[in-house]
Amino acid sequence: MKLSQVAAKLGKATGSLRTRRDYQWLRDHNLCVHCWKKAVPGMARCEACREKRRRRQALLEKRRMANGLCRMCGRPVEKGFKMHARSECVPSRRSR
Repeated sequence: MKLSQVAAKLGKATGSLRTRRDYQWLRDHNLCVHCWKKAVPGMARCEACREKRRRRQALLEKRRMANGLCRMCGRPVEKGFKMHARSECVPSRRSR
């Protein structure tokens, strides 16, 4: 399916994603929610968009740590720590 066909189906301009329904439609049709190309099976994004996001996230985490901020949420942490001890910032063992 071409990008213009997807946009027409959603009734949107190419590249605009406004509602949860649009997001779900793209997921259901195995299309990247960012660029609307074919997504990696079981994922929301294509491999190119996933790689861009990984690089951007890694850069953000490096900047935060260099400035003494929590690498997950960006809030200040105690010296010598990478994250502060908030439950939403500390990854659980189950998620590994």
